[in-house]
Amino acid sequence: ELSLTSLNEDNIIPIRPVEVSTKLPDLEMNITGQLFSSKRTVLNSFKTDCLRSLSFTNIDDRQATITLPHQDTCNWLFETLQFQTWHNRNDIQSHNGVLWIKGNPGAGKSTLMKHTLLYCKETLKDHVIAAYFFNARGNILERSPLGMMRSLLYQLLDQDRISCERFLPMFLDKQKK
Repeated sequence: ELSLTSLNEDNIIPIRPVEVSTKLPDLEMNITGQLFSSKRTVLNSFKTDCLRSLSFTNIDDRQATITLPHQDTCNWLFETLQFQTWHNRNDIQSHNGVLWIKGNPGAGKSTLMKHTLLYCKETLKDHVIAAYFFNARGNILERSPLGMMRSLLYQLLDQDRISCERFLPMFLDKQKK
């Protein structure tokens, strides 16, 4: 049962049960008997539920199985004009914010991208960084666009509080249906 509560100084006064609204920042709820007296705690609980609904078995397996490159073998990429243009967010119309790596099977694209991902996490600390590595031998979600979208959305919502707070009303509305 969900019920709203109101804080009156240090006292919590229960109010009649109501349906969850999309006004999350104003909510304070009693969920399954556990009293949440802070909006942040409520939002964190909803965020956890939302992230669990997006997650799937082996979501990070492909990335985890890609070996790291030999020392200094992939750093050449960071010196290229294409990478610098993408990394510095210049001329976005020409690349739409996408760094595209092409090559023959077994050429090292995944290794290069994992190295690039680690580099970006280190150099772009003030940015949301999300990545997905398809796994052709994995389960259906590991090798499908749906799995990619779920993983990328999971990473975005996990890293960006404002995006998460904007997304939660849609998640809660979907939960009701």
